[in-house]
Amino acid sequence: MKNNLKPSEFNLITDYLDNQYIIFNTFSGSLIKIGKDLFNEIVDFNNSENKKEDLENISNKLFDLGFLIKKEFDEKSFIKLKNRQWRHNPVIYSIAILPNIDCNFNCKYCFENIEPKYMSEETICNIEKFIENRLKNNLINNLGVSWYGGEPLLSKNIIKRLSKTFKKANNYRATLFTNGFAFDEDFINNIPNYGINLIHITLDGPSEINDKYRYLKNKKNGTYKKIKENIEKITNKYGNKVYFNIRVNLDYENQNYYQKLIEEFKEINKNNISFILHKICKTESGNGSKFCGEISQNDYESILSEGRETLTRNGFKDPLDFLPKNIGFHHCFVGLDNGFTINYNGAIHKCFGDANPSQNIIGYLNSDGEIDYLDEHYYKWVGYDYYDNLQCSNCKLLPICMGGCTHQRLGLTPNAPSICDMEKAIEYVSNIVIQVYELKNSIK
Repeated sequence: MKNNLKPSEFNLITDYLDNQYIIFNTFSGSLIKIGKDLFNEIVDFNNSENKKEDLENISNKLFDLGFLIKKEFDEKSFIKLKNRQWRHNPVIYSIAILPNIDCNFNCKYCFENIEPKYMSEETICNIEKFIENRLKNNLINNLGVSWYGGEPLLSKNIIKRLSKTFKKANNYRATLFTNGFAFDEDFINNIPNYGINLIHITLDGPSEINDKYRYLKNKKNGTYKKIKENIEKITNKYGNKVYFNIRVNLDYENQNYYQKLIEEFKEINKNNISFILHKICKTESGNGSKFCGEISQNDYESILSEGRETLTRNGFKDPLDFLPKNIGFHHCFVGLDNGFTINYNGAIHKCFGDANPSQNIIGYLNSDGEIDYLDEHYYKWVGYDYYDNLQCSNCKLLPICMGGCTHQRLGLTPNAPSICDMEKAIEYVSNIVIQVYELKNSIK
C-alpha cells in the first residue's frame, strides 16, 4: 500500500468463494469483491513482489471508494466532530407533534391506550408562540415536523393552522404518520401547503388479510381499498414530490401475504414507494398486551431476506438500495438538543413513543412559548453520547448505527437490552451484504 494510505477502520471484510473477499465500507457505502491475496498485497504494499505501479493504480481506486484512507485522517474523530456539530446546532429543530390521542381504527396489535383527547387551543397557541419567538430572533434555520398520534388526520384543522406558522421557517419540511384512511380531497390538494413530503402508512397485507388486522372501530368496514385509493391519488397528483413508506407488520398469520401486497402496488409509481417489513411484538399496553402471534427472530430475518428479493424482482428497489446506509452522523432526531415531541397537552417528551401512555416527560410548554425543563429527566437524554460507550465507538458499524436507539440505551424500552450483541450485529450486516452482492449479480 502507498506509504500515505491505510485501511479504513470501517471495512467490513467477509470471506467469499474462491479465495475472495467481499468488502463493504460502512462509512462510504462502497461494496467490492477482491481477491484475498491482492488485497493483502495492497495492505503490505512495500513488501509486495508485484509491480508497484499496478498496485498503486488499484490503491488509488480503493482510496476513491473509501476502503483506503490517508494515514493522517482519523475517521472516528471526524464522525465524533460531525455528530457534535449536528447535535448542538442551535438553529436545527426536529419536532414531533401529537395533535390528538384518538383513532378511527382499532388494530388488533395496537400498543396505545386510546382515550380520546385533543390538543387544546391553549397548547396550539403555545406552539405558535414557541416557533414565532425563535423566528423573531433568527434561531431557526432548519425545521422538521412529524405529525403523529393517535391519528393526526382526525385533527386536520390543527395541521392546517400550525403549518401556516411552520412555513415561515427556512428549510421547512414535514412527515405524516397516518393510517391513511381519513384523507379527503381538500387535504390532498393542499399537501404542499403543509410542507409534507413523506407519508408513513401501514398496510398489513392485501385486502383479505389487512382488513382483519386494521379495521375501523365499528369493525364493519374494511380499510384497504380506501387507503390504496388515497395512495394512488397522491402519487398521481404529486409524483416523486411526495414519498411513501408503507409499513407491513408481520405475525404468524400474515407473514406469507406481504409478497401479494407488493405485487398489487407494482403498477403504482415505484420510484416514490418503499416497503418496510416489521414483526409485531407483544407490548405492555393497548391491544398489544393481548397479542400472542409473534414470529421468531430467525423467521423474521428469513422474511427480510425474501422481501429484499421480492422488492427487487417487482422493480421497487435496486439491490444496492438494501445496503445499510451511512445515516449522516446521527441515529434519531431525539439526539438533537432541539429534537423533541410535543404531546397534545403540552407535555414535552424526547421520543414520541413515550407520548401514549405518557412517560419520561422532560418538560412542559408554557404560555410564553418556552419550555420548562425537568432537569432530572432532561439531562439524562442530552447527556448521552455514543462515544462514551467503548463498544459503540470501536464498532465497524458505527456510521450505519451511531450508537443505536437512545431510548433503548438509556434502559427506557421495556423488554429490550440496553446494549447490543456486537458480534451478532456484524454477522447480520455481513449476511445482508453477501445477499445484496449476489442479488445484484443475479439480475444483470
